[in-house]
Amino acid sequence: DEAERQGAEANGCEMEESSSCSGCDLERGLDYEVVQPGTQYRWTPLCSFVGGAASGKLPVEALRPAYPDNSLVEFFSCTHSRWLLAKVSLDVLHVECFGESTILGVVYHVRVIETKQDRRDVDLSLLRRPLEVGEVVEVRSEATELETGQIVQVKRSVQGRFR
Repeated sequence: DEAERQGAEANGCEMEESSSCSGCDLERGLDYEVVQPGTQYRWTPLCSFVGGAASGKLPVEALRPAYPDNSLVEFFSCTHSRWLLAKVSLDVLHVECFGESTILGVVYHVRVIETKQDRRDVDLSLLRRPLEVGEVVEVRSEATELETGQIVQVKRSVQGRFR
C-alpha cells in the first residue's frame, strides 16, 4: 500500500517487494511475511556475515548451515527423477528495518555440475551429501521388493551423475 510505503519512508526504512523464490524443480522456497511496514528482505552472500572475531562478524558456526559453502552435494531433480552432483553456495536471509539487520536463516543455492544450471533457494529435503563406499542403501529391484545392501563402488560419470 502507498500509505505503508510513506509511513516506512518517514521512519527511515526502504520498502521493496520481497525476493521472488524460484526454489528448485518443486519451486519450493522460504515462506516469509512482511512483519512490519518498511521491512526489507535481502539475500546476502555468506562471506559478508561471517568471519573471525577480529573482523567483528559472526562466526560461521553461529549460523549452523547444513552444508559448508562451496561444498559438493547431491541435488534431487524432480524433472529427471534422480540425484545429480551439484555445488552448494550459501546466502544469509536477513531483514533490515530502521538500520538494524536481523538474520532469519541460511538460504541454499546449487549449481548442477552436469548442466551448469543454477537453482536458487533450494529446500534442504532436496539436498544430501554424496554417497560413499560402504554406506548402507536400500535398492528397489524390478520385482519392486525393497532390498538392503552396501555401496560397493561409487562411479561418477564425466557429466557428474552418480551411478
